[in-house]
Amino acid sequence: MQFDKNANKIYISADELSRYAYQRENPQKLVSKYGFIKDNPARIPPDFETRQTGVYLEKEITLGEYIIVVYGHSDIISFDGILHSAEQIKYVNYFPRNISPLWDPYNFAKAVILAYLYSYDRKISEIKTKITFIKESTEEKITFIAKFTQVFLSRMFDALIDRAHVFIKHFADNSSYFPGECEEMPFPYPSIREGQEEFIKSAFRCIKRGESLLVSAPTGIGKTMSALFPAVKAIGAGVVNKAFYVTAKNITGKAALEACEKLSKYAPHLLAVNISSKDQICPLGRGKYSQSGRVNCKHCERLDRYTEDFGNTYLSYQEREISALTYLLNSGINVFTSKIIAEAAEEFKVCPYELSLDLSEHCMIIVCDTNYIIDDNIRFKRYFKNPTQTEKYAFLFDEAHNLPDRTRNTYSAVITLTKINELYDIIKNEFAGDEKLNEAVTNLIASMKAVRDLCKDNEYYRNTPDGEIVYGYYENSVNHEGLSREITNTSRLLLKYIREEVDSYQLLEPFYDVLSKAAFASAFFDEKFRFFASRENNELTIELLCIDPSGILEKMLQPARSVIMFSATLSPIEYFKEVMGIEHAETLELCSPYEQNNLCLVAFDSISTKLNDRRDTAHECAEAIATAISQKVGNYIVYFPSYDYMTRVCKVFAKIMPEYPIVLQRQGMSYRERERFVNLFRERRHEAIIGFCVLGGMFSEGIDLAGESLIGAIIVGTGMPSLSAERNIMEAYYNDENGRGHEFAYTCPGMNKVLQAAGRVIRSENDKGIVVLIDDRYSEPGMKMLLPTHWRHIKFTGDLTSLSAIISDFWSRKAD
Repeated sequence: MQFDKNANKIYISADELSRYAYQRENPQKLVSKYGFIKDNPARIPPDFETRQTGVYLEKEITLGEYIIVVYGHSDIISFDGILHSAEQIKYVNYFPRNISPLWDPYNFAKAVILAYLYSYDRKISEIKTKITFIKESTEEKITFIAKFTQVFLSRMFDALIDRAHVFIKHFADNSSYFPGECEEMPFPYPSIREGQEEFIKSAFRCIKRGESLLVSAPTGIGKTMSALFPAVKAIGAGVVNKAFYVTAKNITGKAALEACEKLSKYAPHLLAVNISSKDQICPLGRGKYSQSGRVNCKHCERLDRYTEDFGNTYLSYQEREISALTYLLNSGINVFTSKIIAEAAEEFKVCPYELSLDLSEHCMIIVCDTNYIIDDNIRFKRYFKNPTQTEKYAFLFDEAHNLPDRTRNTYSAVITLTKINELYDIIKNEFAGDEKLNEAVTNLIASMKAVRDLCKDNEYYRNTPDGEIVYGYYENSVNHEGLSREITNTSRLLLKYIREEVDSYQLLEPFYDVLSKAAFASAFFDEKFRFFASRENNELTIELLCIDPSGILEKMLQPARSVIMFSATLSPIEYFKEVMGIEHAETLELCSPYEQNNLCLVAFDSISTKLNDRRDTAHECAEAIATAISQKVGNYIVYFPSYDYMTRVCKVFAKIMPEYPIVLQRQGMSYRERERFVNLFRERRHEAIIGFCVLGGMFSEGIDLAGESLIGAIIVGTGMPSLSAERNIMEAYYNDENGRGHEFAYTCPGMNKVLQAAGRVIRSENDKGIVVLIDDRYSEPGMKMLLPTHWRHIKFTGDLTSLSAIISDFWSRKAD
């Protein structure tokens, strides 16, 4: 829909209006009732028929205070000498067994609208409506034809207008009043924090100009409101139509919704919606999941039509959803949380996920997971894959430091020969009669073995306690076409069984997941990917590695007029600009709004925590930790580069300071165990508690321990990823690209983990605490250059006495 404010007119296309169509009567009875017959195109000689294509039609009607203009283009208008015909053509992939003109209610409604508009415009009392389906692959046609009076078409047209009334009025009111509300909307807090005003002005300027912005904003700036406030202003000014607030965490999504609630007090027509994943919001998923854990929508009773009179009339899904949307839009609610949507979906018996998607079309702010933007498998089709879409969007990425690795993981894949051999055994036993499937898997195994042979070019032997092992690898910047073809072919065949739900289909789903991900990665494979195969004796692991995510991200971000990315840990910012495909973006690095003297920042640079030195430095590390925390009793978290080193140092520390209660992060902790771990710091059962965790793990970011809940973090190591073939390939790639391979593959990702862990200490303006970095590499010039600007007051020491004095002086100054 479009709104012409000067003329007070709303323009709605026949396509849009037809979306409010639904059928209540039995479709077969309706076909007979309307007098539809299959048309024989050859019965009228072409010489006796005049034809026009793409005829523009429109009609104005009054709806309350607004003028509504319904418009559209009829595919074909013809005249056989007696009656005019308005023909609507729809291309389809297949013809269903019992195809009818009402097979697609929306297409039928559109045909009715255009026939009515033509008959009204030409003052024709009777007109034929043609509905033609064309199979794309063969151009085969099936045409249905019926004769309607203008009076009958008028009634159907009025019924559609009546159903769409709420939505048209909602759109009109928003278009009329929302811009003025946004223009007058003040900042929703009494004051703007230091750095926040600069963030807001920069964001609005970039959205207005259609540019991108990368913001490194420490905790306390108020990033959520700093991004949303200018975005809402830009929507009101007509610069963009919607803003997508993108986050990978529920807690930041909740903060965005709360910010929208505050803004809606000054802009009452502002609407925001949270879109959760289907498996999170589905109330019927429990017990109805397929083996892979997906929600099995095919068996959902909510998707069925309801009947109360033995099949004569129905309460269709579309009718129930229109009712649910009407209810929500009339509810006076501004921010639609997952809970609100689920309750409405339960009342009207519709899918909460689909309801949230359709509701989002009426909202200005959409809060969603990162995957809905970057994952081509699940990104919003209606917004980002619609070639006719004319709306302009702003993307607001919270916690943007996660984006490079999130994209790499999404577009990378791993497949092993052992897994495919398992698939072969299942098919041999359960699907022995299917020659196609057996042949496909056999060819896939043969192709993988051919790749295994390629590993012989880089082969070596290792002696282990279990005997001699053959290792080998193969790497290429070009995908293996033969293997890619077999993976795609096999995954398609597996999908056919899964969709048709033949016997034992659930056995195939785990294998389909592996193969479809590999096929997906193959579809995007280009010069920024690497094909890597490694052999260990007869076992083969093949990896399709997205090394550089910038190309993928650049493509996925194209639908946005402007992209605003922000995080507390975007350092060094030039690294993030390059790996996120926004090299021409503006950058903004803000200082912490909190008092610098509230954070004691020390680098203890006399201990090596490199892998080969850890056995020898465990005792020194434990002493440094003990020295740091002994200056003030309270809660601390110590972060380590590995579980092994954490355990080793913990044993020594427990002997040095046996009076301190220690809690250790454990591998594979459940959600409840994680909650109990964090609550130990919040509940203050003990005078002091020391948490031993792994750097980059679940307790390094996303937890909020304000005030006395946490007064210090000790970070052991530089956070750099462990040496691996994948990281070495990445290092080689970036060495060729920009000469900064080690920095991009190891150092920068490591520093990001360090900054995230350090950010757990100062969470509010009243917080005070210490951060101690333990590793001799922190004194190197290269590492110092990676430190953020708000860490300029860091002190360096390699002496325990000096460390004790620095921290003791900090706590004593606090007491003054």
